[in-house]
Amino acid sequence: MGDGIRWFIRAWRRLDATLASVFGSLKRLLRTLNVLRFLVFFLILIVLAVAVLVVIFPEWTPYVLAGVVLLFTIPLVVLFLLLSLPFRAKSLVKLIRTGYPENMQELVIRVAARKLHEESIETERLLVETAWLESRKVLRRYRKRVDRLKRQLDEMPDD
Repeated sequence: MGDGIRWFIRAWRRLDATLASVFGSLKRLLRTLNVLRFLVFFLILIVLAVAVLVVIFPEWTPYVLAGVVLLFTIPLVVLFLLLSLPFRAKSLVKLIRTGYPENMQELVIRVAARKLHEESIETERLLVETAWLESRKVLRRYRKRVDRLKRQLDEMPDD
């Protein structure tokens, strides 16, 4: 019994360290994505400001620079949208920002809810299957009863 508890404690510590490490690296990745997203947004603003300045001062060949601005802005907007995609998973971002020890309860609740949902689906399937089998039994019994009543009617003498 003592070895089992020691094994469990070692396994739990290992899991704890692994989860802390994973969430630490995810937090760093999230910070990096935030910084990159801000930089791309800032570059978009600079490009648009250059376009405005070129239009305000026409002696700076506005058409060439406006074309350059458009050609430069489109990839930046696409990059900005791509960098923003991970942030659309708001619940996952919230879990990462919260960190490992603080969000363990929420993770356990989610795992339990998923398990209960799967068990609920399995239970519903079993209930439907049971209802189907019971209805077939009842139908068989009624068919036997109908056959018996039919035979009794056939055996009755005609008046």
